[in-house]
Amino acid sequence: MAEKHSFEMDVNGDGTPDTVQVIKGDDGSATYLVDTTGDGRTDIHAVDHDGDGVIDEVRIDTSGDGTADVHLTDLPDPE
Repeated sequence: MAEKHSFEMDVNGDGTPDTVQVIKGDDGSATYLVDTTGDGRTDIHAVDHDGDGVIDEVRIDTSGDGTADVHLTDLPDPE
């Protein structure tokens, strides 16, 4: 069963606490959901797929519409 924790911290440096939800999978993976605007939506979605402590994928909603505008990944290209 996945383990879920929520934290309040200033992630973006604006002086206001942001909500960070951490979901740890049984396989060692970790998902970080960050709400930087206080609207209850995920603005930053970061994933450590293999549990090695390194973020493998990040999706960022810069416009606040609930859809990722930026997607960065360090995963191998599927062939």
